[in-house]
Amino acid sequence: MYTALYRRKPGQSSVASNILLNPTSNARVDLANTNRKETSTSEKGTKLDNVSGKPAVETTEDAVKTRPTITRRKTELKSRRQDGRHAGRPGTSHRHRDHPKHHGKKSDTDEVIRGNVTVECPSTAKIVRIFTSSTFTDTWHERNALMERAYPALKEVCQQQGYEFQVVDMRWGIRDEATDDHMGTELCLREIDLCKKLSTGPSFVTFLSHKYGYRDFPNKVEATEFDTLIAAMEGEEALGLLKTWFKRDDNAVPPTYFLQPISSILPDFRDENEEKQKSAKAAWYDQNTIMQKALVKAANEKLDTKTAHRYVMSVTEAEITRGIVESEDRSSSCLWFHRTIDAIDKQEPSYNLSRYKECTGPEDRLQESYDLLVDLRDRRLPSLLRSENHKTYNIEWTANGVDPTKSKRHEAYIQQLCQDFAEEISQKVMQAIEDRKRTDLAKPLYAEIVEHTVFCQSKCKAFHGRQETLDLVTKYLQGTSRTPFIVHGPSGCGKTSIVAMAATLAQQSFSSKTGVVIRFIGTTPDSSTIGALLSSVTSQICRIYGEEIEDELPADTKELTKIFHETLNLATSDEPLVLLLDSLDQFDPSGGARQLFWLPKQLPNNVKMILSTLPEPQYESFPRLQEMYSERDNFLKVPKLADKDVEGILTKWLDVGRRDLTEQQRQTVLGAFQKCPLPLFLKLSFDEACRWSSFAPQSETTLQTSIRGSINALFSRVEALHGKIFVSRALAYLTLSKTGLTESELEDILSCDDDVLNDVYMYWTPPVRRLPPLLLVRLKADLGQYLVDRGADGVRVFFWYHRQFIEAATDKYCSDPQFNQQMHGTLADFFAGTWANGKAKPYVDKKGNKETADRKPASQPDKFKTGYNLRKLNNLPYQRTEAKQLGLLKEECLMNFAFLLSKLHASGLRPILEDFIAARNVYPDDQELKIVGESLQLSQDALVSYPNELPSQLLGRIKVWDGLENLRDGCKTAPGYFLQPDRSVLTEPGGQLVNCLAGHKKDVYGIDMTNDSNFVVTCAYDRSVKVWDVGSGKLVRSMDDVGEDPEKVVLCCDDSVIIVHPDEHILGYDFKTGTPLYNIHLEDGNRLFCVGGKSNSILGTFHEKSVSLYAADTGTLQKTVVCTLLGRKQEFGFSSQCAGSLRYMAVADDDQHSIFVLDLETSQFIQKKKIFEKFKDKDGDEDQYTIDALALSLSGHRLYLSEMYKNDLQVYNTRTLEQECVYPGNEKDSSEKFKITRDGKTLYFPSNHHVVLWNLETGSRSTVIEQGQGITDVVMKDLTTAVSFSDDRVVRIWDLTREAKSHSDDQENEEHSECLESNDETDAVKEHSETKKDGKKQNPIKIMKLMTLANPRYVLLKASGSRKKYLQVYDLPLKKVVRHIKVDLSLSTVIPLDDSMQVLVRVKRKLKVIDLSSGTILRTFEGKLSENSSDFILVADQKEVACPTRGRKGIKLYDLATGETLAIMESNNTKRFDEIKAGEKGTVLLAATDDGPCYVFDVLKRTCLYEISPQQMNSDYIYINDAAVTDDDAYLVWQSNTHPQQEPEGRKDYIALCWDLHNNNLHKEFFDYEFYHKYEKDDGNEDLGVDVLTLLDNRTLVCNHNDAFIRVYDLNTGEMKRRIEGHPSAELSFVKAGPYFMSHGTYSEDNVIKMIDRTTFETIATFSPDYDTRDLSLTKDGYHVVCYFREFRKPVVWSLAGGSADDPNREAFKPLSSFPDIYGPDTVQLKLQLAMDTDEADDPDDLDKDIDEVDSDASDDDDESQNKKDLDAISSLSGLSDLDLKSGLSDLDLNYDFSDLDLDDLGDETEKSERKAPA
Repeated sequence: MYTALYRRKPGQSSVASNILLNPTSNARVDLANTNRKETSTSEKGTKLDNVSGKPAVETTEDAVKTRPTITRRKTELKSRRQDGRHAGRPGTSHRHRDHPKHHGKKSDTDEVIRGNVTVECPSTAKIVRIFTSSTFTDTWHERNALMERAYPALKEVCQQQGYEFQVVDMRWGIRDEATDDHMGTELCLREIDLCKKLSTGPSFVTFLSHKYGYRDFPNKVEATEFDTLIAAMEGEEALGLLKTWFKRDDNAVPPTYFLQPISSILPDFRDENEEKQKSAKAAWYDQNTIMQKALVKAANEKLDTKTAHRYVMSVTEAEITRGIVESEDRSSSCLWFHRTIDAIDKQEPSYNLSRYKECTGPEDRLQESYDLLVDLRDRRLPSLLRSENHKTYNIEWTANGVDPTKSKRHEAYIQQLCQDFAEEISQKVMQAIEDRKRTDLAKPLYAEIVEHTVFCQSKCKAFHGRQETLDLVTKYLQGTSRTPFIVHGPSGCGKTSIVAMAATLAQQSFSSKTGVVIRFIGTTPDSSTIGALLSSVTSQICRIYGEEIEDELPADTKELTKIFHETLNLATSDEPLVLLLDSLDQFDPSGGARQLFWLPKQLPNNVKMILSTLPEPQYESFPRLQEMYSERDNFLKVPKLADKDVEGILTKWLDVGRRDLTEQQRQTVLGAFQKCPLPLFLKLSFDEACRWSSFAPQSETTLQTSIRGSINALFSRVEALHGKIFVSRALAYLTLSKTGLTESELEDILSCDDDVLNDVYMYWTPPVRRLPPLLLVRLKADLGQYLVDRGADGVRVFFWYHRQFIEAATDKYCSDPQFNQQMHGTLADFFAGTWANGKAKPYVDKKGNKETADRKPASQPDKFKTGYNLRKLNNLPYQRTEAKQLGLLKEECLMNFAFLLSKLHASGLRPILEDFIAARNVYPDDQELKIVGESLQLSQDALVSYPNELPSQLLGRIKVWDGLENLRDGCKTAPGYFLQPDRSVLTEPGGQLVNCLAGHKKDVYGIDMTNDSNFVVTCAYDRSVKVWDVGSGKLVRSMDDVGEDPEKVVLCCDDSVIIVHPDEHILGYDFKTGTPLYNIHLEDGNRLFCVGGKSNSILGTFHEKSVSLYAADTGTLQKTVVCTLLGRKQEFGFSSQCAGSLRYMAVADDDQHSIFVLDLETSQFIQKKKIFEKFKDKDGDEDQYTIDALALSLSGHRLYLSEMYKNDLQVYNTRTLEQECVYPGNEKDSSEKFKITRDGKTLYFPSNHHVVLWNLETGSRSTVIEQGQGITDVVMKDLTTAVSFSDDRVVRIWDLTREAKSHSDDQENEEHSECLESNDETDAVKEHSETKKDGKKQNPIKIMKLMTLANPRYVLLKASGSRKKYLQVYDLPLKKVVRHIKVDLSLSTVIPLDDSMQVLVRVKRKLKVIDLSSGTILRTFEGKLSENSSDFILVADQKEVACPTRGRKGIKLYDLATGETLAIMESNNTKRFDEIKAGEKGTVLLAATDDGPCYVFDVLKRTCLYEISPQQMNSDYIYINDAAVTDDDAYLVWQSNTHPQQEPEGRKDYIALCWDLHNNNLHKEFFDYEFYHKYEKDDGNEDLGVDVLTLLDNRTLVCNHNDAFIRVYDLNTGEMKRRIEGHPSAELSFVKAGPYFMSHGTYSEDNVIKMIDRTTFETIATFSPDYDTRDLSLTKDGYHVVCYFREFRKPVVWSLAGGSADDPNREAFKPLSSFPDIYGPDTVQLKLQLAMDTDEADDPDDLDKDIDEVDSDASDDDDESQNKKDLDAISSLSGLSDLDLKSGLSDLDLNYDFSDLDLDDLGDETEKSERKAPA
């Protein structure tokens, strides 16, 4: 029977209470009474902020998020299109609340933050590492049970919190041979210290019971003490043994006697012959007993009590002393699970009893052990541990001792022990984690600082010599220089150590208030990328100087750089600042970090900066530093170590290691260094020499002559010590890992390697098939400093110290590709969790038996409770690819939706694309990898910003799902909502478009490509030039801050130089490194320029009357040539055209009428020709074409030019400018930006949505590339690869060797159109298949306008085709037109009525109600409408119609049911009404005049209530077109361009205001003053103006603002409730019944659709289309989104898919097909005559007596006359009335194909006019 004296109180919670352990017995457990008191749980106090001491405020997700400021610069907009919307992505930002500046004595934490490298730093590791102490034999069952039941559960608990769990059990699984070197005790104590240092929470557990444990004497004794003991000994046998086993080593400091390895005296101890080994063991134990007895006797006689105790105490007591007695916080870190066996002391001595207590051997020794046990167990330990840390269990003795297999009570005890162990450990762990969260240690910034401080301390500790170098550093620190100090030199020369020492020198050079910021770049994840480094450095500087940063810094590096520069200004003369940045060459190059754009050109006062880098150009940094800083005295090349320094370093290292060498040994080390004079070789030689004893023969004190030889010797030594298989596999796994492994990871991996286990288990088999932890501990101890800890994927891993070790290990252990695949497979199995969660792994034991065993590795979910499992997400795809396990790679990673989504959220899209690139490199022909990989590439712009769009992007692009069924199912069951269209509206993979690169943040303006087509370079208005890898789509480098508005970029000098032209500068950059080469300043503004000559080595800039010729590689001006051929009024302008070639340059004058040719060989202008003469157009007006495009052949002998009207390609002889031929062009083209392919055979240019090709040999024209958006520019060197960009900032890569895929649904629509018969045609097909006289096929029917109906099932379409107009009712679930009504006029305004079968329309000047079902006019309203206003609205609860009177001086009211005029409402207005507005209820109507007052009418009383002047509204005018009226007609909300009320002197903004319509006064202003002040401090560059607004209900106002935020306001209080990430310009849509509202970006670069919850204001789903949407709106049920595209001729409807099944909004959702089918399934074709002859007649009964407007009334609107002229011109083309056009131009698609009109394409003509206007 046993008693468990610890119980959890009733109701007391425990994290581990839900941990499932595996009981093997259902026996009832009887608990004995106990006198121990249960400890009460402390009441929860108020949660305090650890800084302020104030109660912590809990924030919710819908709380308004604010962003703090620092000094002047505050930025708000994040990089939306790069990675700014990713939550929790590592390495991009730091969330913390900064402490205010401290006063008085500073804590160690403060000192660490200030950069004091002398402070001892705490561990930042997130690990729970517990040392379990027990005697070897008496806890065998307990330790095995814990291994099987408790440890896996605790590992899961820790894992879910983002912590690693590791148990160090130095007894478990260890055989006797491990005692050969006597290092067991030393290693145990070392591991206890490590656990105490690293572990969060508990670090030491003892199971001390009845056995005192193995007593051993020290394995090393200082010589003076040993000699004293020897002198006191009397027995010859003991004396002889001690002199045999102990040898004096004078190389130890002080000299020490060392116990020799057992096998060195008894070689059979490690013999494979079992009998010999057994005999050797017996001999050792006998001799050991004799020596110990003699040593104990002598120690008791000659030594003090404490020292003598070392010779008698057991290993167990030594562990408990180190782990508990010497522990500072025992209550949280130490536990004792104390088992008492009843009546054990009454048992007769036996072998079995000896396993549980000392009972055999000399009586005096047994008594001594017992006394020592009683003192430790019964006196000392209970006094040190509180009762809650001491768990006691009572069990009875059995013949087999503790035997849970035969005793149910013993099994119950084991089960209770495991349960208690799991609960106690988990409770203490969770408490420690919570405690840690309240300290700086939990903050990423502090952890980052500690990492670098510890690294710095390690470098300083071993530093010696180089005094002259240190003096130069000190001189710089104390000097007046305001540029950085640069340390450079080859790898391994000691740069890092010098930078580390500079931290100490900085504190010596200045006062203690000096702030030191040090980063060793690349040693941590947050120091590897420029964004993460700037964020952490900036945050640390702010902490040093007491500046507050409450939230994350911006992700955009440009914004971050500005803030970084500002923080440098915080330094003062009293508190200077020193920045130390080591290894600039270790930056990830993709962010442009090595271009050093982020470094200040000049340091502020009181700031010093020391940098280090490799000097080689390929690392980019050093050439850039030379360019940026001219003070050559600040460049220090690290000199070679002087001989005296080498001796000094060796001496210092020996002193630190408490070692010495004989003179001969010292000369051996120094001599070897002369053969290989590298610091790393010196370190390797030193470590080897430290193993030499003073008595070692010379043959054993030799050194290798190279680094590789030294490393191989080290590997051979550890193989001999620990076994070749174990060492080779351990080091192979480490070397083949992607970024290193944690200790527990490598232990788990080796535990699944049966070759390793079979070798380890050669002589015995442990109860649990795992690697004994001691083996890995010993291996790491022997490899010493050559394995270093570093951060990776948010955890601490260890990896090789130096690249030389990686190369050596690769050659020795990883040279066989087949073997490597196997190793990668094992690594992949671990990260996949293949053998986790209790799954037994098969194996064959040493006897050949097939077995299975659970190896207990860590589970590998994609996500833990506290974050994503980055180790799995980032390592599994890599390992499966390297293992060439394609099936598993697809199943687990690349075709696994859950995996992709998790990695997308955790790491972003780029790492996923890299996974696909790596996989496709191995499997280039795999179609599934190709399809999914390209789909992700095409979705970059969407997924970078909105990762939750993954299901909609994949489902929308992939058409063929063969082999991808699991991925498809995963998409459809996504955990979050997504918008799924009912048809394919995204570009599918497999076509010519293969990649979409999202990197620029503003409009792209220039592009060029290398001659091998491998790279493209782009420039954009975000002030950057970017180089992209065409094959992978990866950003190679980015040159930022190149200047304002760079509009052209070219490659020259055989692609070695990039030339870019920002405002007033022409810059040259080295293509390979991005290093600036030159800066040509243009004092008189921008220049027209081109390159030519051999290899494009000449840069020509044209300005006014001359051209300046520069060397394109150096920017050196060679010559300025004046063009004498220019006329008096002619000159060269920036907006003209020019081109270069091998021999010539050609340029057009500023008017673009004449061409001039420059001969580069003679540097003379040789020809001039006027290309275009003036002519009369068809109206008799004078006109003249311009040169809009220009190119020269590669040799320069041919000149090609064109204009963008007829687009004829004109070919001239360059030398003579004689025209050789003209190739007729296509009038729909827009000739500009001519380029010629590398072979000179094809001229190409972008034109609208495609690229035009001219075959220069045949003169034939063709097109390639079809894109949904207009192509701004394109580049290609041949006809295989093209790269383009558009207004959406996306760079697109095209593979022209593939078959082009259509972007529209032409075939489906042709079939659909052919079934729609016009009533005036007898042949249904004729209308859609007949051709025009020019042979072109007539245009099919196209949608011009879409409107939702009250029945969500249907939408109403206005359509046109072949000069005919239609009204269509479209059934969304059936995807077909069910009513096709041909009408005689285009309808400008249509209002659907509630029954979904009737619409109210305006036909010229009449209102009519149309029945859509029958295609008939139900009624025509009385009187005529105003000729110049199309406004009519429903009022009076939708029962009446309101519109302006004929002369727009009053308001007319109609009865909707009869069409009769009910009343005329008049006011005292003198101006005509321009706009009318009413709310849903419609009892109040507002009518506004142009620039005049607004009138408020009572609709029910038919009277004007009052007028509101602009002055009353504090505005220049009243614009109510975009205003909103509450449903109760109480308030009007509109936007006014006015001053903020609290800032009357501030700048004007479009501000939302609310007018109280009942009380006729201003109710509220809605304005974000917090951001207003932020933006003002940010130089006022951001615009807070309202873009669009809407009312969700009578209390909630939603506004989209120009700063791309949606703000939600309380209408009653004016309070801002929420900021939501919005759009620079947007449309908002909502319906009263729906739970969501929709926002939609209207700019090409931000056309995303967002569904936002109306209650929480969380964005629940987004969709980023490839094409511009039109008439996007919510259906009336509020659950679907509908629109149409120019590319598609049927509407598209999106439905919400995915999401949580328990969301209450899902219950209200109904599919569209469930709504009433009121039109039937068939397409009914009808014809309707809208205009009647009687419409022109006046109605005598009409109450409207207002006089019609005449032309003279146009003075009411200054622009009206001109507008009418413009409308008349378009009207003559389209057949639409002026009014139709004036009110309905939004219906027209200006990119729409109007070829069905008799005249030219209206849309293209409009575009041409717009393009031509600037010129």
